[in-house]
Amino acid sequence: MPPDVTVVIPTHERPEKTLRAVRSAVRQDNVALEVVVVDDASRQPFAVPDELLAKNVRVLRLDTNVGPAGARNAGAAAASAPYIAFLDSDDFLLPATLARRLGFLGSLTDARRPTLLAASVWRWTPDIGAREVRPVETDSIADLVSGCWYFPGSTSLMSRATWEAVGPLDANLRRLEDLDWGIRLGLAGGRLRVTPGPASVIESSPAVPLARVEAAAALIQARYGPDGEHRLDASNVSRLAAYLAVEKARSALGERRFGAFAANLFRSFVGKPRLTLHQRRWWTSRAGRAADLATIEALARSLAA
Repeated sequence: MPPDVTVVIPTHERPEKTLRAVRSAVRQDNVALEVVVVDDASRQPFAVPDELLAKNVRVLRLDTNVGPAGARNAGAAAASAPYIAFLDSDDFLLPATLARRLGFLGSLTDARRPTLLAASVWRWTPDIGAREVRPVETDSIADLVSGCWYFPGSTSLMSRATWEAVGPLDANLRRLEDLDWGIRLGLAGGRLRVTPGPASVIESSPAVPLARVEAAAALIQARYGPDGEHRLDASNVSRLAAYLAVEKARSALGERRFGAFAANLFRSFVGKPRLTLHQRRWWTSRAGRAADLATIEALARSLAA
């Protein structure tokens, strides 16, 4: 049976968590899928257990590390299904969520319009708890340049037509590649839609080095600035710069570089005056109950078995 959707899982040096992610995909009900694991030049090549090879799981091994954007691009290029879903290797899908999201995406009117489908997630820290975070929907380019609230990629689902209309992720970006793709989605007349209910569980990631964020921010600002390939109007350039400054401030704080943290926050608020850290309330959230946490922990244990 041809697959309905290809689940692309990029990985680098995460064998145990990648296996958990793969299992969460192949256990999805009521959907024909293939899983493409892109091993981004791990020192120890990722190997799929025999029992999963029979479930349409394959590994694409890259000889050179290309980063998350390049790895996702390679997986999308190898996909054979009409829909593409991304899943980060340190996250995992909740049961039966993929078929629900495919049905939602297929029910949308104006099917020719480029559409990125997202969903809420459980942000889970085993020793702290879980919180459900739901992104807002938008079809506004002003929103899409002002933040990257609609990722992580572990809820991203789109048609192949949308992927081809927007183009691949920029492999030159080792950070903020999702923001760049979202801006191009908006410039292509696209939209962000959100399904009800959480789709996946994500774990907290370590802070990204400030130098990497600064390099990515410079490339993005050059691309969308007055002399760039995709020029934005002055108002959207200001929104974009304000968000990029927040990203740099976050990384600076992670490195305890408090001067750089304060300077970037100052630039953000001066460039786009506001009363809150973010330019809009991009999500709603709720704390998980004891039953929610128990369900997540039980699922994680079963996927690790």
